[in-house]
Amino acid sequence: MRAVHAAILLDLRVQDVKASHINALLMEMSTARYERGGQKRRYKQESVRRFRNVLESIFQSAVADELISMNPVRCASIPQITEVKKEQQSLTKEEFVTFFTCERSRFDGRIISLRIRMLALCSWCGAGMRTSDLIALDWSMFDFDATPACFVAPRVKQGLPQRFVCPDILLEVLKARWEALGRPTTGPIFPQQQGDRAGQRMTRGRSFAAGLRTAVFRAGVYRRPPVQTVTASGRTKHTWNPIDPLFEDTALTRRLVFHGLRHSFVTALYDAEISERYAKNLAGHSSDEHEKYLMNRLRMREIPAAALPPIPTRATSTPTIAPSE
Repeated sequence: MRAVHAAILLDLRVQDVKASHINALLMEMSTARYERGGQKRRYKQESVRRFRNVLESIFQSAVADELISMNPVRCASIPQITEVKKEQQSLTKEEFVTFFTCERSRFDGRIISLRIRMLALCSWCGAGMRTSDLIALDWSMFDFDATPACFVAPRVKQGLPQRFVCPDILLEVLKARWEALGRPTTGPIFPQQQGDRAGQRMTRGRSFAAGLRTAVFRAGVYRRPPVQTVTASGRTKHTWNPIDPLFEDTALTRRLVFHGLRHSFVTALYDAEISERYAKNLAGHSSDEHEKYLMNRLRMREIPAAALPPIPTRATSTPTIAPSE
């Protein structure tokens, strides 16, 4: 983006900038690509609009300082960007159960991250929590001694927390970890694991998505047959198929990320024939804002059993929770 700015505005004085220059800059931005996560991406319409608003405020300050008589950005138009609405990949109930209950890789026996599996469980069984909600989860949000046990979903995006009855499998897994850690009354459930901030609340969850895809693949969940290669030592190595839509973006789909589990939860609600209005309320969607006035969001709700993956409880094969995980 800096290269785009430099090519168009660098040699111009503020008094010489015209609407045509701003139009050229916005048009260049609408066609430019930037690299993120090893992939080339295009700027979205909203990004171009926000950038135009920033430019307008900058030049308006120049008007206020009497450096220029008119704001050139106000005469500039935002180019229309045709965006392909890609479908977010998600897991089915059966795929999620296979992934969550698998403790070791199907290929080489390596341990599959329990932390990632717990994050995934909280995302789906915690009423479709977003990554920001998972980061914000705190032990103070769970009341394991209540009848029934309950928790508060942070809903960071809207700033409107919701209270839920804790599903059995989520209660079993998190309560076991809570007791293993000495029954803490506060503190992040998923703290930073490494570095100077180890033990403190995370500020972002960029590594979540990559860890989720790796764990899902090691559990033997995929849409295309894995690629097998033989190493120099004679060991067979399995990697996911580069055309598998679950792990790589395609022209029409986005690869699996934690938000995909939110899609899984919402899809399960509709498959369970939950009414659209109640499904939106359970998922904490911000559309139909009037609903927050019609319903008490802190009234405790129970997530329908039909919307949860049928994970076996402790009587069969629930993963063991170790305090060091």
